[in-house]
Amino acid sequence: KKSRSSKKRYRANNPLKVFVAIALMITLLSSFVIIHLLHPAGVIEYFSYLYSSAGSSGGYDIDINGGRPINSITYGDKYILVTDTSVNCYNSSGKSVFENTHVYSKPIVKVGDTRYILYGQGEKELSVCTLSKTLYKNTFDKNIICAAISKSGGYAVATKADGYDSSVSVYNSKNKKVFEWFSTNETINAVALSDNGKQIAVSTLKTEVGKFVSNVYVFNFDSASPIATQNYVNKIIYRLSAVSSVNFMVEYGNGIDFLNFKNNTVKTYQSSYDVSIVKRFGNNIIAVRTVSANQDESIIEVYKTSGKLTNSFNVSSFVTDFSYHSGKIYLLGNSNISKYNLKGELISSVDTTYDALFVEYISSDKVASIGNSLISKRELSKVGD
Repeated sequence: KKSRSSKKRYRANNPLKVFVAIALMITLLSSFVIIHLLHPAGVIEYFSYLYSSAGSSGGYDIDINGGRPINSITYGDKYILVTDTSVNCYNSSGKSVFENTHVYSKPIVKVGDTRYILYGQGEKELSVCTLSKTLYKNTFDKNIICAAISKSGGYAVATKADGYDSSVSVYNSKNKKVFEWFSTNETINAVALSDNGKQIAVSTLKTEVGKFVSNVYVFNFDSASPIATQNYVNKIIYRLSAVSSVNFMVEYGNGIDFLNFKNNTVKTYQSSYDVSIVKRFGNNIIAVRTVSANQDESIIEVYKTSGKLTNSFNVSSFVTDFSYHSGKIYLLGNSNISKYNLKGELISSVDTTYDALFVEYISSDKVASIGNSLISKRELSKVGD
């Protein structure tokens, strides 16, 4: 039989326990590194973001006090409601995560991963915020044309510029300027930052021999020479957005382009229907096409971030907003909210108020219907019930 002291030595030198302890340390260290790589803004900020949406205090119905709803933005498992006086974030239980008041006449909010930017179009001030506080507040010499934020926390701002038509500046997550580009005779009208914050896409507009000419330029931050360029004649770029590590999405009139700046190639999707709404949900991008003269039909298109069109179907309604979760699309139509799968099959629906402006996902059979003065919870019923 082993003595007590030998048993203690045996337990202390047990290779299995040592292996488990080392494996646990490696796992914790790897998790920390992965979180830091995926969220360069910082681990503390990331966990603060997760913690902020916890809990179920509050609830529906929610009064919208003192402001006119302008936009609703899905933000992970939460949504941000932008009004003409404030920015409000709610979780799916109706809990108010934060409220940020503003004085902008044309407020615009763009969301990253753990941060968002708030600015007034045509004004000179921009704020970089988390769900708990304002990190930076920058004032520019000239009026802001547009701005964008990356998932990694950096942001870009396009403004008018002395001696030039316009310019764009890029700041990293620490609010340090890392790139600047000046446009001599083209007006910048949209910008987007890649998810990792290492490339910027800039769209410009000018007139040339009586025609509108738009250009999209993609830059690395080490040179003022673009690494990719795309030209559009008689087309105006409405929006730019980053959709993958190599793709920017370009929206214009009746078209959606996926510009691969690594290979300098483009996938184009055009239709007789105009693009009215485009939203990204993880690896899925959903677009709604409508004809202004036809209030009874819309086309829903589903793309992957690679630029592949995977689904397309028609619905007998003029879609004004939509939400998405787990392969289901929630469409706000003229008088109801309808739930479809990606094949275009109608699953359930519910009537909504005449003043419904936006819809946000709550759970599989519940949505938040956002009106002029109230956010209400609506429960969908299966078709035929």
